[in-house]
Amino acid sequence: MKKTKSVLFVVLYFITFFVVETIASAVAIFYRLYTDQVYAERLADALYSVDYSNMESVTNYLNVIYEMVPQVLLLSGIFALVPITIYFVKTKQNPYEKIELPKIVFLIGFAITMNVVISTLIEFLPSDLISNYTQSTGYVEQLPFWSLLLTVGIIGPITEEIFFRYLMMKRINNKYLAIILPALMFGVAHGNIVQGTYAFVIGLIFGYVYYKTKNLSYSTIMHIAVNSSSVFIVSMPKDLAVIIGILLFAYTVIYLFHVYDSKTKIFV
Repeated sequence: MKKTKSVLFVVLYFITFFVVETIASAVAIFYRLYTDQVYAERLADALYSVDYSNMESVTNYLNVIYEMVPQVLLLSGIFALVPITIYFVKTKQNPYEKIELPKIVFLIGFAITMNVVISTLIEFLPSDLISNYTQSTGYVEQLPFWSLLLTVGIIGPITEEIFFRYLMMKRINNKYLAIILPALMFGVAHGNIVQGTYAFVIGLIFGYVYYKTKNLSYSTIMHIAVNSSSVFIVSMPKDLAVIIGILLFAYTVIYLFHVYDSKTKIFV
């Protein structure tokens, strides 16, 4: 009974997150249609002419829709942070505790290394599998650098860790379910198979870190490191990104060996 109730609470939090995203999307759509008549006409044409049996027609329709991704990202962050802030103030909860420098140094290096490795592996996937992924990320990357860093690199990770780690995991007593279920929800929230799989994997890692430390600061900083490194990666040549990834990987491995050699535990 308790396990069923916990799962229902997790689903409720996921629905809440989805509602916030939907409201943000609706506001972004109405704002764009109201302020940009040309775009409104393009969207109407794409909507009425889309042929779901024709991949090119579907792609053209999605291209028009994806143009609103930047506005949706910004508004969803604002919509999520306001009720979350009110919730923490009213309940006097603070999920963030003091951090230890050795853990942070390792976790940031590990997070960025993991992101660079996975991003590199995605490049080798079949083009038909990553078409929607590249289209959606392509429009996100059109945001100005500082705007992208703020929305994707900072606001997004903070709100997502509160929803998918803090609120969801504290409702589940079973260790494995507490890590796996929120990670699965986190993957589903990303909306396509490539990002969903990637998000599920890193969600498991974030969940494990939060479960072991009971401190949302660590998983949030890791999440910020992953997303922010993506922002920097898309703004630099791929060769340079690969070199940086190799150096970070070497750093992480060396640091890990140093930690174990000194008998210092990363997780407590």
